[in-house]
Amino acid sequence: MSTKKQIAEQAMRIISGGHLKPDRTIDIREVMMALDQLRDARVRIDTLNNVKMGEYSVDSDYMTFYESVSVSTDAVKSLKYVTLPAAHLSLPYGLGIYQITPIGDMEDAWKIISAGEVGLLEGSPALEHELNVYCWAVGDKIYFKNIDPSIAEVTLLLVVTSSEIAEGATFPVPPDVEAELLQQLVQLFSVMQQVPHDELEDGQK
Repeated sequence: MSTKKQIAEQAMRIISGGHLKPDRTIDIREVMMALDQLRDARVRIDTLNNVKMGEYSVDSDYMTFYESVSVSTDAVKSLKYVTLPAAHLSLPYGLGIYQITPIGDMEDAWKIISAGEVGLLEGSPALEHELNVYCWAVGDKIYFKNIDPSIAEVTLLLVVTSSEIAEGATFPVPPDVEAELLQQLVQLFSVMQQVPHDELEDGQK
């Protein structure tokens, strides 16, 4: 898998005819920003298509692991929580926060619910069952119900927004989608280059 910068540079080389010219008018930062937008849109479309087919899932190539995320205590709410290490995509059924587990036990995935559900479940056997750990997101935090007090760190599996991915980090997309995003970038910026533009900042078109 390529990095964000490598995909952007490849798009620029194709647009410029094989190699990057010193006098190029395309800024790689603009290309990477466009790539971010295209990737985020594609994740939403692919996830929505999965849901339409009855599969409430996200392609694993879109996901990012965050390990050893520290658990804190909100004394006012009397709840344990973690602060999200990165912004996640807003996906159908909250799939942007895909999985939360204790360190070293990926099979013990906790139940992710919406913030309002904890109130609806209050007093029910399901919520009070000590083996069921419930998690819900509010803003940049994830709160826990029934978490073992000895747990100090957790592992998060997130579908992060592309802007959170460093330009030198592996860009989380399936290989076939990477090729399609590259093609879309080339098409987008090739069209932009063909549009006449004014080189002189005099207010005249």
